[in-house]
Amino acid sequence: VKHKHEAEPHLLLQLNTYASGSVRMRLNEIDPVFPRHVIPPGDVVADPAPAGAKDVTVTGSAEKTVLTFISDDGTTIQADLRHSPLGLDVSANGILVQRLNSRNFLNFERYRKPKEPTPPDSAMVKGVAAEGVPVVIDAAAHPHSLDTKGLWEEDFGGHTDRKPRGPASLGMD
Repeated sequence: VKHKHEAEPHLLLQLNTYASGSVRMRLNEIDPVFPRHVIPPGDVVADPAPAGAKDVTVTGSAEKTVLTFISDDGTTIQADLRHSPLGLDVSANGILVQRLNSRNFLNFERYRKPKEPTPPDSAMVKGVAAEGVPVVIDAAAHPHSLDTKGLWEEDFGGHTDRKPRGPASLGMD
């Protein structure tokens, strides 16, 4: 996944399709400073893992990639992955059942070295796109004045909670 203002992509998106009709999307950093937590097998998705969908048809264009398959109960599942802005629509028998990032609010804060204000990528170092508008790739590195208290540590009840990996939220509409 590459933001239009990034020189190189920094995120890896994986889509898994299952015979049950489920579609699973995972988003992670490519070459992260620190590894992210991964949900252990059997914690959310049953162990053994559910069977993968068979005969998945993949078609693509510059704008989107479409995955289509038939679930075990005969339902036609279609996952439309829009490339820019990133979005995913999942339909069952032509009826939309799930829409991810429909309002383009995806925010993935990449790990960074302690007290480093921005991830080390050229677009954020410049801070302004060719159009002359501020570039916001990572909300924790927003170019406008934001309350940065709590990004690296938080105080509550006389206790300090240190965050050695800094901000690391993932949000999506």
